[in-house]
Amino acid sequence: MPIGRTHVAQQVTPKKPSPPSRGSLALKGATVPGIEQLAIQRALLNSGLMSATEMKRLQSVVGNHTLRRLLNRREAEPFRIPSLHKRGNILVRNDSQELARSVFTQGPTVQCLGESLDTPAKVKPAHGEDKKEQRRYSVEQYVNMWEAEQGRKLTPDERETIERGCIGITALNLSGGGNPPLNECYSTFGRAKASVDMKNREIAQFNQWIDSTPWIAHLLKKERHAILFAKMFWSNQNPDEAKRRVGKKKAFRPDKHGKVDMTGYHYFERPGFVNFDYAFWDEGSQSFWHANHSEPGMEVKQSTKAKFEKGFADFDRTVYCVAIAENYDPGKAVVSHK
Repeated sequence: MPIGRTHVAQQVTPKKPSPPSRGSLALKGATVPGIEQLAIQRALLNSGLMSATEMKRLQSVVGNHTLRRLLNRREAEPFRIPSLHKRGNILVRNDSQELARSVFTQGPTVQCLGESLDTPAKVKPAHGEDKKEQRRYSVEQYVNMWEAEQGRKLTPDERETIERGCIGITALNLSGGGNPPLNECYSTFGRAKASVDMKNREIAQFNQWIDSTPWIAHLLKKERHAILFAKMFWSNQNPDEAKRRVGKKKAFRPDKHGKVDMTGYHYFERPGFVNFDYAFWDEGSQSFWHANHSEPGMEVKQSTKAKFEKGFADFDRTVYCVAIAENYDPGKAVVSHK
């Protein structure tokens, strides 16, 4: 399956300190006694909540010196965003009202991609099915279902992304192109799902706070959802094909927290086999979406978790990764399972 180069996100380097702007004073006024210093500003830079462009905009508001302090603390322990309300130009804490712990759930819509494998298919899969285990659709069928569910047409570039195969299906839902990030991967589905749920709670809290601050919302709010995808691959990544025929027992194993460091992974395949299999997890239908290979002859597969995890001889490792989707709203998927 052809692959493209991994795109590395552009880093923003804080400049030298500059005098605080009026916006800086306004944001500093948002911190109140009893709340961890800079908690609100840190929330704005929490992983997955801001793009590089938004970070630059924030830099112009809060000042360079403050931004440097935030960047130095991005990996700090998780925090709770305080319940706040606006008083004039300053945000103050409201101790009598706590932000709701809204957990991301997927609401029902018309049947599109999210139809459960436990229910009869409303669209006959072009390439057949294994009852209650897997359905195999054509690319055109998948495109039609995606567009119906998400409520918009795919662009020509997005269509080309899908045609890359399994990696394209996941990449489309994340950012519309490129390669899915491998910076947060786990050895088990459960650990990855727990991280996804936590991030979606944080995003919901963040968006609720943004809704209460319209004076800055136009700079920051953007629809984002944490999602899960799986990846199967070959453990031996030696560039010498002759030395890559046997897997490596200690490579890409989880640490004590279940995380798998993907540093050193270069998309090399087991000689004579496919290099990887990506699968996008659809919470609504409780199934993975993946593909046999890229076009031509591509089949888009909808598989149960058990069916997908049976694996193939091509691979000896499976990781479950967490990423932020900006090009797909999983809330529009149908919830048809019980």
